[in-house]
Amino acid sequence: MEARLGGMSTSTSTDGLCPDWVLSTGTNVPIAINRGWFTEYHPFKSHLTPVMGGQNLEVVGWGTVELKIKKEPNRSGHSTIRMDLVLHAPKALCNIISPVTPNFHAETGRMSNGTAGWLKNHSNQRLGYFIDHPKCGLTVLKLSGPPVGPALKPTTLETGIMYGVSVQWPKSEQEKWLQAREVSSRGAPKASVSGGTSKNGSDAESSKPAESGKSKARKSAVKSATRGKSLDTTPSDAAPKTEAAKPYTAEERKWLKLHFNDEFKFLQIHGLSIYEEKDRIEGQGIVRAMMSSDRVQKPLKPERIVHYRDVFSEEEMEYAREIFGGIGCFLYTNKLRFYDEEHRERAKKILQIKMRWEEEFKRKGGRRKDDETWRMPEGHFVDTMFSDEELEFIEKRWGNSESFMLSLGLNLVDEETSLKARDILGILMG
Repeated sequence: MEARLGGMSTSTSTDGLCPDWVLSTGTNVPIAINRGWFTEYHPFKSHLTPVMGGQNLEVVGWGTVELKIKKEPNRSGHSTIRMDLVLHAPKALCNIISPVTPNFHAETGRMSNGTAGWLKNHSNQRLGYFIDHPKCGLTVLKLSGPPVGPALKPTTLETGIMYGVSVQWPKSEQEKWLQAREVSSRGAPKASVSGGTSKNGSDAESSKPAESGKSKARKSAVKSATRGKSLDTTPSDAAPKTEAAKPYTAEERKWLKLHFNDEFKFLQIHGLSIYEEKDRIEGQGIVRAMMSSDRVQKPLKPERIVHYRDVFSEEEMEYAREIFGGIGCFLYTNKLRFYDEEHRERAKKILQIKMRWEEEFKRKGGRRKDDETWRMPEGHFVDTMFSDEELEFIEKRWGNSESFMLSLGLNLVDEETSLKARDILGILMG
């Protein structure tokens, strides 16, 4: 089997729309190949960096993309999902759905009905489903065919090739985009998934986080935690001079760095977007509420915002700080949102598994590496799955075992996908 890494296509065809919307857990922004996918478009020069190395991928614009997708297999229902920040990369291998999307999230794994997972909104309602690509096995979103959806060209992905599609939009390029957006009088569209009924009679589900019950509860909790102070989260031409609208202080920036690494990760964990001014203002309110509860140093009342110490033990929090840089970075790495009770429970279980696996690793004579690699969110806790020879091969190309697993879109705590990772590694090693 040939391995094709990086994000660049060798196809020269320009006819029709690329049909493959691949789920990539190693990619931090949605990507579309064809200009025809965009319903709103803004030219913008940037680039993407392939996770596995190689030539940077050119970006020529960004905009809004709406996709008609099948709701469930063997049924006639359809949904319309809307992504408001999609990069236009004409030379990409395929279109990419990124888990770093404020409107929805993916739940992957082998389902009883043969699907490869579900696309859900933040109310846990199904919007669509994923399948394994018939040729290469990548996880792809099932689109609606004509007449509901657009006509598509044949896939350019080939049989017998292991693709590495994960790319990253560098933070420096994101900041450049933010600066250009602030200068532009047009600004950016609001993020939402279209609601109501589509013209063909299919359901178009809404998945805007701000409309969910959890988001409303979060707003209420923030208001309570700030002792009833009003947090005006409605942006306007003349921004109101409320506490939440003020820039972060040095103390607040230090707190964000300690617990979440940066504002982007903090907002993502709480179901908010750094690209929405309203979300950023709401995020400031949450930060100040959490810092306030830190200073109180007493158990939080049920109606107040939940703090990390209410969920994780001191030992678990210390482990997360030592290995991941904090609970916030740990949650972000595992695509979990602290405001969601089910996600909090899942996070605690995953953290306990990591701690048990490290103990096992130590018992077998292993030790941590005294370098920054170990402290990366994608670290070494899955090292025990691989032999010394395999680990040496992985570290030369991916840095560490977790980066290798995540670049393939594999679940770090799933035994079946761990076996799949070793099979793929065996092919690459020859």
